[in-house]
Amino acid sequence: MHSQFYVGIVENRDDPLKLGRVQVRVFGVHSENLNDVPTSSLPWAVSLMPATSASLSGIGYSAVGYVEGSMVFVFFQDGESLQNPIIMGSAHGVPVAKSSFVLNSTVEKIEDTTNISTKERVVSTVSPSAPTTLLDTSGKAVAGVSSVSSTPSDGKDSLKAALGKRESSNNYKAINQLGYIGKYQMGAAMLTDLGYVKKGTKNRDLTDPDVWTGKNGVSSRDDFLNNSSEQETAMDAELVMNEKRLTRMGVIDENSTLQEKNGYLATAHLLGTGGARDMKRGVVKTDANGVSGNEYYKLGYKSAAGENPTISPENVVIENPNRVPSVDSTTGNVAKQTTKPTYGFADPNGVYPSYTKEQDTNRLARVQNISKTIVALKESTLDKGVSIANSSDTWTQSPVPYNAKYPFNHVHESESGHVFEVDDTPGNERIHQFHTSGTFTEIDRNGTVVNKIVGDSFEIVERNGYVHIKGSVNITVDGNAAIHVNNNCELEVNGDLNSNIGGNVNWSVAGDFNVKVGGKESHSIGGDFAVDSSNVWLNSGEAAAGGLPTVKGASGVPTFAPLSVGVRGFEALSEFETDDNSQEEIEANNTALQEAGLLDVNPEPPVVSEPEQVKQDPVDDKIVECGMFTTGDVNINEFISNNYKLKDLTKGAKIVDQCGLTDAQIACNLKALAENILEPIKQLYPDVIITSGLRPMGSNSKSQHPLGMAVDIQFTTKVSADYLAIAKQLGALLNYDQLILEYRSDKRVNGAPTTWLHISYTTNGNRRNIFTMNNDKRISNFGELKEVK
Repeated sequence: MHSQFYVGIVENRDDPLKLGRVQVRVFGVHSENLNDVPTSSLPWAVSLMPATSASLSGIGYSAVGYVEGSMVFVFFQDGESLQNPIIMGSAHGVPVAKSSFVLNSTVEKIEDTTNISTKERVVSTVSPSAPTTLLDTSGKAVAGVSSVSSTPSDGKDSLKAALGKRESSNNYKAINQLGYIGKYQMGAAMLTDLGYVKKGTKNRDLTDPDVWTGKNGVSSRDDFLNNSSEQETAMDAELVMNEKRLTRMGVIDENSTLQEKNGYLATAHLLGTGGARDMKRGVVKTDANGVSGNEYYKLGYKSAAGENPTISPENVVIENPNRVPSVDSTTGNVAKQTTKPTYGFADPNGVYPSYTKEQDTNRLARVQNISKTIVALKESTLDKGVSIANSSDTWTQSPVPYNAKYPFNHVHESESGHVFEVDDTPGNERIHQFHTSGTFTEIDRNGTVVNKIVGDSFEIVERNGYVHIKGSVNITVDGNAAIHVNNNCELEVNGDLNSNIGGNVNWSVAGDFNVKVGGKESHSIGGDFAVDSSNVWLNSGEAAAGGLPTVKGASGVPTFAPLSVGVRGFEALSEFETDDNSQEEIEANNTALQEAGLLDVNPEPPVVSEPEQVKQDPVDDKIVECGMFTTGDVNINEFISNNYKLKDLTKGAKIVDQCGLTDAQIACNLKALAENILEPIKQLYPDVIITSGLRPMGSNSKSQHPLGMAVDIQFTTKVSADYLAIAKQLGALLNYDQLILEYRSDKRVNGAPTTWLHISYTTNGNRRNIFTMNNDKRISNFGELKEVK
């Protein structure tokens, strides 16, 4: 069976079987044209679920996580038939428009939110980690344009006249505030495409003569501004080039009218051919100055027709006898333009992406554009100045404690706006649950809890309830308050009891009413005082009050140190920025970090969580010998022993030269380790797992891991108390260089220290050193094993 991996866009999730399936349009498999492959014809794809989901009898995750427009990775389990897709997961990106889920890039004029300048920048709908390649305005790699004819097709002179007047009032020496130059206000991106400036040049660089190529004698910005004929030549070449691009992209074709062509060419001059394509699809953009693509389409259309179009660009074909416009079958009129896209690889509902020119990573997680998140909403609805009983003082809700740093805030946001945050930012740890209505519960770094309920609140306790507040409590009720007790009610106040009542007081007592006052009792009555009783006794000894125990008296109000939530950290800009470093500079930085030991992996191994390895029988796979390794091309999928491949000891990473050894020499060391250490252990303990094998060269010069001579192991069915006996057994059976029983008592699991065995092997004579370490320190003599509890 043959499987391949693809990228696709989710177009429908309304699964009639309610299995959580979605329909995905896959790049390289399905046409973008909905007439060729409508959404309803796309195969249904199932999703792989996380290990914590049983996916059985309602157990585990049931909700469909993907929405229309999600970019997902799929493979087809039926190989070349391509009818049974399985989704492996989704990917973040940086959408530039609702319609831009196509695997190319566009250069657009994007407003820089730093307010320093507005620049032309390559933006992409694919992952930010994609290789950087200079792309032209159609998303194609720039390969030089010297072969482009400088003579435009018929009808373009009127378009050039309209553009020259609109852009600069025909001023060849014009320079605008954004750095666009000349009569036609060309920027660095177009001048690069036309061959006048070098790749990577930005508008702000045009003043530097070194960025100019010298094409046709133009070696500086001044040369270009002072050469009117060369500007006309450049504009002619732009129109020819853009016409070819728009034809290739399907925006215009041989049946397009001259009005249409000039309209889209004018739009492409403003927004690039990608912007013209988006307009064709119903998404109208603006440039950095807020000028709409519609305005330039009308400008180009009018240059050919002598009048403005009376209908939208996508329906201008009404004037073209070679085309039949879409007609509403009910009214017979031309169908109205819909906001939904009429092509594939986009959300058919026109909803997602909900914002563009930003990473898909949640804003709360990347700490960007926070003013457009629920943080701003919560801050605008803080409860302030709430009155306190019998006091002129007030209290105010604790400030919103959001103070995250990337990458510590783990955020899940649903499509309706529910948000769950587990924030591990050092010093500002939080847990937050937010309902789209505004109701939320948040725990800040101090353990302070804020519960805000926008709707009604109900608390029902089926058994007993207990509340202990060690400080003070203030309760303010803006409406009425009613307390009903079906049995006895006990009220004990060790201090004073002050009751300030603005209205009447009514007591209705079905039985006796007893009052005992240890001191004086005073009544100040502004009106009448009336007592009706069958008998009134004064100082007769008949009073029955006094059956309750005597209370202790006030012990003083407890005081606490004030709590704070910290000053909100810096909020980064939200617009995606490409890295200004070259690939060579990035690689040099990484090399420097490696050489400094900052990329080393020498911490304790992880807590056991991997499944037990099943013994493999390499019947059809020959065990490779040391002499069979090829330097510079070691295959980590080779078996080096009966049960282990190289990749089992490298965590799937490629082996590289390090520590003065070639990759082939390191692979040979790993083979010796597998055969002499791991295979004997596997026979005794089938549940053994490798938590660390080959590691990158780091700061620990004595470590044998980077040499391929050491391995850390754990056992999935054993607890910490079992490791001492296992270490003693292996110490007696194996030929090893070092065997270390290692503990981390400061990292406990179920009350026991994290425990593992470190074993090394060398072909140059083994020392058989055995001892015990705890928290990275030796705690036993050589030859001695000790248990840590």
